[in-house]
Amino acid sequence: MPKMGICLVCGCSEDEVEKMHYFPKNTEKSRIWQENMGIKFTGTSLRNYRICSRHFSKQCYKNLLTYELHQEAKPTLHSSQASSNEASNSTDISVRNTCMTSHANEVQLFSGVPEVVSGDERIPLQQEIISDVNTESKPESSHVKTSKCSYFKGIADLEKRTASSRKLKLMEMVVRREDHIRKLKYLCKRRAHDIKALSDLSDSDVMDLKQINAACRVTPQKPIQKLHDLPIDFPNEIICAKQVSGKFVSQILLELEDCVVFLPQRATSVLENHVDSLKGYRLVFRGTRNFGSQHHETADFEFLEPL
Repeated sequence: MPKMGICLVCGCSEDEVEKMHYFPKNTEKSRIWQENMGIKFTGTSLRNYRICSRHFSKQCYKNLLTYELHQEAKPTLHSSQASSNEASNSTDISVRNTCMTSHANEVQLFSGVPEVVSGDERIPLQQEIISDVNTESKPESSHVKTSKCSYFKGIADLEKRTASSRKLKLMEMVVRREDHIRKLKYLCKRRAHDIKALSDLSDSDVMDLKQINAACRVTPQKPIQKLHDLPIDFPNEIICAKQVSGKFVSQILLELEDCVVFLPQRATSVLENHVDSLKGYRLVFRGTRNFGSQHHETADFEFLEPL
C-alpha cells in the first residue's frame, strides 16, 4: 500500500503542512484536480489519496483558521509556488523535483494508482513557475521610474498600483515642494533683476530717490494754499502741494529759485495754462507714492526741477 499520510503531489507529510485534503469522490471534479496538478487521469477519483493545503490559494478557503475549502475550490498552486515564502526559489524547485521523482516511482508500483507525469514532460511548467517566482521576488525598486524633470528623482513617479496610502501622501508632499521651489526661483529671478536695475543708477538718480522718499515723509497734514504757508527755510527745499491754483503755481516758480516741486496729477491742467511760468523747468519723473502719513492716500505726482 502506498503511504496515505503524504501529499500525492509534493510528498509532504501531515507534520509539514497546515492541513491535508482528500481528493473529491466525484470523478469529474477529481479529474480537474488531477489535471491541475499534472497527474494523468486514469478514470479513478483517488478518493483515498490526499493533497496538502499548500496547493490551494487563499481564495479557496472559507476560513483561514480552519482551512475549510469552498464547494468549487480547485488546487492551482504547485509545490514551488506554495512554499516560496518558506524557502529560497532554488531549494523549493529542487525539493519538488526530488519529491515528484521518488513519489512517481513509488506510485507506479501499484496498478490501481494513476501514473504521475514524468519530469521531462513538466519542464515547461517548471520554467513557467521559476519565471513567476523570480518576478515575485524582484525588489520593489524595480517598479520605480525616475523623472528627469523632477527635483526628487525616484519618488514623484512611483507607479500608483504599487503605492500605498503612505506613498501617495509622500508623492503629494513632493509635488507641493516642487511648486514651492519653482515659486522661489521665479522670486529670486525678479529680485536679481531689481538689484541689477538699482546697481545701474547714477549718483544723481539715487539722490532723486532719496528726495522723493523724504518728500512723502514730510508732507504737511493740511493743504498748502498760500505761498506764506510753505515751510521754506533755504533754497532747494522740497515742496509738496496737495491743492494748487494757477496763481499759486506761478508764485512758486517765480519767487523760489532752484527748488523741486511735487504736484498732484490734477494740477497738470493748471500747469498747461501757465506755460510762461514754467520756463526753465522740465518733467523728469512721474509715478505713484503714498501721499499723507495718516491716511496713506495714493496720488500721481509730477517731478519738476530747473534746467
